[in-house]
Amino acid sequence: MSENNKEKTDMQEAIEAQSEIFFSYVGKRLMEKRVEEYDRIAEENKDFKVPSEVHDKLAQMIAEEKKKAVRAVWTRRVKRAAKICSIAILVTIITSTILITNVDACREKFQNFLVQIGQQDVDLIPDSGIRQRPAGIPADWYGFWYPEYLPEGFSFN
Repeated sequence: MSENNKEKTDMQEAIEAQSEIFFSYVGKRLMEKRVEEYDRIAEENKDFKVPSEVHDKLAQMIAEEKKKAVRAVWTRRVKRAAKICSIAILVTIITSTILITNVDACREKFQNFLVQIGQQDVDLIPDSGIRQRPAGIPADWYGFWYPEYLPEGFSFN
C-alpha cells in the first residue's frame, strides 16, 4: 500500500514538473508575441503627435491628483497630531484635577496661583515715629515694622 502511494506521489511530481515546463514555455511565447505587437504598434504610430491641448489637460489632471494626494497626507497628519494633543491635554487635566483634590501641597499651589496678592493690593508703610505709637511697642523701636493694633491679651516683650 505504501509503495502504491509512493508511485502516486512520484507520478504527481512528474506531472507537476511537466506542467511547470509547459506553462513557462507558453508564458514566454505569449510575452514574446505581445512584445512584437507593442513594437509593431509603436513603429506604426511613431509619427503620431499628441495635440497640445490633450497633453496640457493630462498634465493638469496629474498635477491635481498629486495635490489631492499631498492634501490627504497632510490632513491625515493633522488629524493624528490633533488626537495626540487632545489626549495629552485630557491626561493633564485629569491628573491635575486628581492632584489638586487629593494632595494638599498641590491644592495650596493651585489656590496661590488663582489668588495672588500683588504690590498694588497690599501697601505696607513703615511708621517713622511721627504718629502716636501704640501701647506696648518699645520706645527704642524706630524704623521697624510693627502692628498698628494689638488685640487684648497680646503684648511685645
